[in-house]
Amino acid sequence: MNKRKIHTEAFWREELAITDQDVQDIGALFMESEHALTGPELARSLIRTYCEREGNLVRRRLSMGTVYRPNGTYAVGDKVVFPHLDFAVGTVVDQREGHNPEYDRFKVIAVQLEDGDGASVRQFAAELSAPHNLSFSTEEPWLDSFEPSPDALYDRYGDLIAAKLEDRLRSDLGFVYSRGRWLLKDMLADVHVGLLNIAEAMLDLHGKPLPPTELLRELDLPDEIPESVQVFSLNYAMSRDDRFQDVGDANQVVWGLRRRIPEEVVHPPSRLHYDPISYNRTALDVVHLQLEREIDDEASALIAPPKAASATLLSLVLKYPHWRCGTLPLTAQTRAFFPAGTPSQRTQITFVDRANRKQFPGWVAHRERFVYGLAEWYEANQVPVGAHIRLERTDDLHRVVIELIPRRMQREWVRVVYRDADGELGLQMQKRPISCEYDELFLLGEADRATVDELWSQEQTRERSLGELVTATFLELGKLSPSVRVHAKTLYNAVNVVRRCPPGPVFAKLFELPEFVTTGDGYWVYQGHSDVR
Repeated sequence: MNKRKIHTEAFWREELAITDQDVQDIGALFMESEHALTGPELARSLIRTYCEREGNLVRRRLSMGTVYRPNGTYAVGDKVVFPHLDFAVGTVVDQREGHNPEYDRFKVIAVQLEDGDGASVRQFAAELSAPHNLSFSTEEPWLDSFEPSPDALYDRYGDLIAAKLEDRLRSDLGFVYSRGRWLLKDMLADVHVGLLNIAEAMLDLHGKPLPPTELLRELDLPDEIPESVQVFSLNYAMSRDDRFQDVGDANQVVWGLRRRIPEEVVHPPSRLHYDPISYNRTALDVVHLQLEREIDDEASALIAPPKAASATLLSLVLKYPHWRCGTLPLTAQTRAFFPAGTPSQRTQITFVDRANRKQFPGWVAHRERFVYGLAEWYEANQVPVGAHIRLERTDDLHRVVIELIPRRMQREWVRVVYRDADGELGLQMQKRPISCEYDELFLLGEADRATVDELWSQEQTRERSLGELVTATFLELGKLSPSVRVHAKTLYNAVNVVRRCPPGPVFAKLFELPEFVTTGDGYWVYQGHSDVR
């Protein structure tokens, strides 16, 4: 009975449009609070404002007349308020005896409504002695009975409202945004280039990244500006200056000098960049969906299993692109072993080699979803593609223990990539020394790095479909097996030597192209020839 329009999903999802008045109210909120606010905080404030407006409207309506009750008594000329009709107000213009054999004596009043469809006249029961859900003996506390509360509305629609509000603020030049928070532009402290030069000198002098509160000690911003606004202003100015990079995490901003960050972290390796390919994911069967999860490619955007968040140990198989770039993937499962951060951050961490306790730096690139800094470790430990790498979480997410699973050195048969006489990707079997546990399906080596780079560059400039690449790579792999069978995992890894692609689109081509036939357990054979796409 008391449900108002603002309590419905339809209002917040379809009808809500952030008005100029809403923007003015948000500006006043900043001036009152004197600090930057998050989108969720602004959304909560907006909901409270709308509820207060609605409450004031109801108070005005209730003050205009008597609340309608079927058991109430009315006279011509009385003003009546109808809560069940969205608090419509009307005037009693006529009254007569009611007739209904199911009820005792009652009256019918005609009411001229002041709003609605053209000030219509409607009839209502009065002096009704029979029970009715609109009848009550005393004034009901209408304002107190409104449900849900502003907090409950936020719980239901907060994300939706925050998104609409932030879209409006982004188009308004009067507001600025930095690292999840908003502020009135007029409230910004003046952090000019001279102050940024001092910040750069401080970072040079200390030789390590510093939080904004440390930098502010030497910048002498006006004391009347609240510290939170000073911090926001400095963060905003430094984020717009190419000399600086936020190397903190989700819980803190820490500023470092961009020139001291490895180039691959600032400008990620092209071998890790994936241009999304549309494909029919429903074509994959249960086996290949499970293989995709086992591969755990960062471009697959899989949802982590519940146990991943609390795991303290994780073993993953090193795939070719990350072996080549000295990186690890930041996936739904590995993400829990590293500090979280905003997309723009490059979080600095420390790897600890369990074998010798040596420490070396790493970098988490959150937007690009990789962890950099392992090239020297891979080389020093002769880590092959396909190696099992184990990560261990510590009490400090900025420190991660890493290790290989050692085994006695043996020379194993390895698929080796080379450039054949036609200038195309070729594969041959060679014996290579290996001293760690590995996944044979991913085992892969290079005959010569420079020629493999030429294959990569060649593939980026040619107009070859994924189907053509999958077929050519499959046929090369098939030559290495007496049974001419190729596993889907092996194919995915080999394709990534020349083109970055997660397993989903590769697997889909196997199901899509008729010449590929599955033999079970992820293995396939090639039969016949047809046009590939």
